[in-house]
Amino acid sequence: MQTLLPHAEKVAALLKRRGESVAVAESSTGGLIAAALLAMPGASAYFLGGAVVYTKAARAALLDIDDAQMAGLRPSTEPYALMIAKRIREAGERARAEADQRRASQTAEKPHAKEVNGPKGPEPTRYGDWEKKGIVSDF
Repeated sequence: MQTLLPHAEKVAALLKRRGESVAVAESSTGGLIAAALLAMPGASAYFLGGAVVYTKAARAALLDIDDAQMAGLRPSTEPYALMIAKRIREAGERARAEADQRRASQTAEKPHAKEVNGPKGPEPTRYGDWEKKGIVSDF
């Protein structure tokens, strides 16, 4: 993990500077890439999410890749990596679009309250990970 952190720092700075985001699909790395990216300050500005897809069952459940789509492919190859990257990108784009739509509809109804005593102070995080009167809410 420690050897990944300097690389993650460079990637994080680049993504933030460009206003880009990333979603990660991992297998043999077991989530270390996601962990390194999330260890950087301000990760919520660029990290959409990720999946550790280590088994056939996980691949089917998390990325909707069945046996027919795997025909002629082997894990740990470039074509496989490109396929799972495309799937996780699509999932990340759907998640972002759904969250943006949900936030827009909620804002149209009423402006949401500012976060109180949350992880970064008076502003809400984009994941809505704060509590008010013991109830976790999303925005």
